[in-house]
Amino acid sequence: ALIQSCMCRRAVLTQADAIYSARFPLLLEGLEIPRFNVMDIFRKLLDAIDTIVFCCTAAEASRMGRFFYEIMHILEKWRLSSSGYQSSNPARAAEMPFESYVAWLR
Repeated sequence: ALIQSCMCRRAVLTQADAIYSARFPLLLEGLEIPRFNVMDIFRKLLDAIDTIVFCCTAAEASRMGRFFYEIMHILEKWRLSSSGYQSSNPARAAEMPFESYVAWLR
């Protein structure tokens, strides 16, 4: 519901909204929302990328491209630096160690 009702609907409005929507899960993670898992959100989005983009107009697909670029940029930044991954959210790093995160990306 969060992905469909909030993130994807806003991501197609403007490039700035696409960037905000991609970073929104990190904001929620920082607020320590109970049972909220940013990795689950990113996984569901990446699993549905073809369906999401297929349902868009050309202009919306361009903004969704920016949305997914931002998500992949976040994930890649974490992959390149174990210290960056761990410092971005110590609670997440404790739940999913860096080695598990790298395996999760495959």
